[in-house]
Amino acid sequence: MREEEANAIALMELKLKLEEALAQLKTSREKISQQEHLRSLGQMASGIVHDFNNALTTIMGFTELLLINPNDRENRKNLKKYLKIIYTAATDAANIVNRLKEFYRTKRDKDEIIEPLDINQIIKDTIFISKPRWKEEVEAKGITITIKTKLDKIPIIYGDISEMREVFINLIFNAVDAMPSGGKIFITTTACKKDNTITISVRDTGIGMSKEVCDHCFDPFFTTKSDKGSGLGLSVVFGIITRYNGRIEVESEKGKGTTFLIKLPVISKEVYESPDKELKDIMTPMNILVIDDNPGVRKIITKYLKIMGHSVDDMNNGYSALQHFKIKKYDLVITDRAMPKMSGDQLAGKIKRLSPTTPIILLTGFGEIMKAEDDLPSNVDYILGKPITSSTLRKSILKVINDIIIRNQS
Repeated sequence: MREEEANAIALMELKLKLEEALAQLKTSREKISQQEHLRSLGQMASGIVHDFNNALTTIMGFTELLLINPNDRENRKNLKKYLKIIYTAATDAANIVNRLKEFYRTKRDKDEIIEPLDINQIIKDTIFISKPRWKEEVEAKGITITIKTKLDKIPIIYGDISEMREVFINLIFNAVDAMPSGGKIFITTTACKKDNTITISVRDTGIGMSKEVCDHCFDPFFTTKSDKGSGLGLSVVFGIITRYNGRIEVESEKGKGTTFLIKLPVISKEVYESPDKELKDIMTPMNILVIDDNPGVRKIITKYLKIMGHSVDDMNNGYSALQHFKIKKYDLVITDRAMPKMSGDQLAGKIKRLSPTTPIILLTGFGEIMKAEDDLPSNVDYILGKPITSSTLRKSILKVINDIIIRNQS
C-alpha cells in the first residue's frame, strides 16, 4: 500500500511539473509571439512612414513650386498639371494609410468605387509621379535608372484607380531597390483576345532573387531589405491582383534581374456596375445638417454639398447640432465621430430617438477598418471614412438613399 501511495505521489509530482512546464512553454510562446508582432508592427510603421513621406515630398514640392514661381501660377497649363499631380499624390497618401486592410480583406467591398481603367495611362502617370524616387533620388547618388515602356493597345477594365496605381508604384519601387548600382526597368502591356485577358510585364536588370526568396516574396512582412523595407509592398500587390480575379507570377535568377507577370481578365462593365448610374436621377436637393469640430473638414464638406445643390447647416459640436435639429427638419445628418463632450455615436442615438427615419452618415478616420470588420454602430446608417472627396461623399449619400428606397419597397 505504501508503494502504491509512493507511486501516486510521484505521479502527482510529475503531473504538477508537467503542468508547470506547459505553462512556462505557453508563456514563452506568447512572449515570442508578442515580440514578433511588435517587430512586424515596427516594420509596417517604417514602410508606411517611408511611402507616406514620398507622397508628401511630391505634394509639398509641387505646392512650393507654385508658391515661389509666379510663371507656373500664371501658366494655366502648368497650373492644372501641377494641381493634378498634387491631388494624385494626396489620393495615394490616403491609400497608403488604408493599405493595412489588404491583409484582412479577401474580397472587394460592395460599396467600393468602380470606374473604367486605362491601364496604359495609369502606367504612364505612375512613372511620372514616381520620378523623384527612381530618377532624382538615385541620380543624387551618381546612379542612373531608366524606364522604358512598350504599351500595346489593350481594352479598358473596371476597378479602383488608386489600387491599380499602387500596384505599379510598388513594382517600380521594388525594381529600383533591386538595382543599387543602376539599371533599366521595362514595362510592357499586351492583350490576348483568345482568353480575353491583358498581360502586364515589369522587368528589371537588378540583382535578381533566389528560388527561396521568389517562393516567399509575396508573403506579408517578408523582406530582404533589412530595415529599409516593410515587406508589405508585394503582398499588397498580390492581394489587389487576386481580388481582380487575376494572377501574378515572378521569374528571377540571382544576378540576372526579375520579371513580374500580371494577367488580368477583361470583365464587362456590367459585372462591376455600381448603383451610381441608377441613382443619379433621384439625387434631389436636400436639407443636410453637418457636424464636425474640425473647421477645415466642416468647411470642405459644406462646400461639396452646396456644389451638389443641397442646403446645408453646419455645427461644430453635438450639443448645438441637437438643439438645431429640434427646431428644423433635415433630410440627412452627417456627423464626425470623435468630438468632445458628445460623440457622433451619442448624437446619432439622440437624433434617432427624435426622428427614427432620418438617415445618419458617420465620419471617422477609422472608416475603412470599421467597414471591413462590418462594425456599424447602432443608430448609424452608413460609415464614411476620412479623408473624403466629393466623389466618396456623393457615393455615400446615394448609398443611403438606395437603402431607404429598398426598405420602403420591402
